[in-house]
Amino acid sequence: MFKEFKLDDIKSDGFIHSRVYEFICEPEKKLFKINLGFADLIQGGAIVDCTVTITDWWHMEVFEYNKQQKVKQFDLDEIPEIDRIIKLSFNNDELILTDFGMHNNTAIDYKFTKPKIHITGEYDPN
Repeated sequence: MFKEFKLDDIKSDGFIHSRVYEFICEPEKKLFKINLGFADLIQGGAIVDCTVTITDWWHMEVFEYNKQQKVKQFDLDEIPEIDRIIKLSFNNDELILTDFGMHNNTAIDYKFTKPKIHITGEYDPN
């Protein structure tokens, strides 16, 4: 049975071993949607067939960086497809999803300011 989950239910690295099966990004509609295999939950178990939908953000930016500097700021019409989430953080109304970068020793941040976040999937206690 599918149900809704909160961002607080998911471990900060809860997506690290999960693949993204579908990626939809329509900045003009303020829609960012990813379907993943699973997400590890803080209390144990996982969400399987997990869908994360991010909408109605005030601002969105995507950039690639290394330890010293930003390597590239992406225009919203050229956002690279996210294929995994290696880190998730949310504080002060700012959501950041981090993926591996396109170059050696880089990462890409997908940063949303004041987004609406909707997470659904099926709970698996194992």
